Amino acid sequence: MYKKLYFLRHGETDWNIAGKLQGWTDIPLNSTGREQAFLTAEKLEKYPINRILSSSLKRAIQTADIINSFLNVPIMINPALKELSYGICEGKNKQFISLQYARLLHDMYDKNNPNRFNLSMPNGETWNQAEKRVLTYLNQTLENCTEEHILIVSHGRIITNLFLTQLQTSIQIGNCGCVSCLYDTNKKTFSTPELILKGFYKEPPISMTSKGEIYNDI
Repeated sequence: MYKKLYFLRHGETDWNIAGKLQGWTDIPLNSTGREQAFLTAEKLEKYPINRILSSSLKRAIQTADIINSFLNVPIMINPALKELSYGICEGKNKQFISLQYARLLHDMYDKNNPNRFNLSMPNGETWNQAEKRVLTYLNQTLENCTEEHILIVSHGRIITNLFLTQLQTSIQIGNCGCVSCLYDTNKKTFSTPELILKGFYKEPPISMTSKGEIYNDI
């Protein structure tokens, strides 16, 4: 059986604007983020979404609640969908991190490094660890879910890395950006994602590291 999934990144927060890593830190939406969610809800009304799954972090729950004020469908909230943990780097500015951990970031973003998904920021979570919790939850939930069109409100790194490792597909979305795909509940596989909403981009640019590398999406 196939289900249509819509992966939505949460709205803007003050830490997005400041260029700080959020991870598991529970930062709420700012006023712009709430407005983004309302504008997104108006656009998602035309899609036959009949259930919402949301991360347990405030910025995702608030986004999901605003959207559901338009859709009025059942919501399930689960910590398995929360952002990748960045450990001691949460709350730090991305420019500082790009310089302080230049070697580590290079190894994490090196496409030729077979071990890159087993690396993490200090005391943080590897992508392989995060992917396991996300896929375990989705596989179990979607198999038992009767609805066929499901909105998943999560986070930028979770969404982009999921399609990168599952389909070797690179996507970029701003706050309240959304991509859709089909999910095969028998094979537990995803189809190539389709961009539904590009989202809003207001995060400050990240300066180059000493090696000339830029890490805008950490």
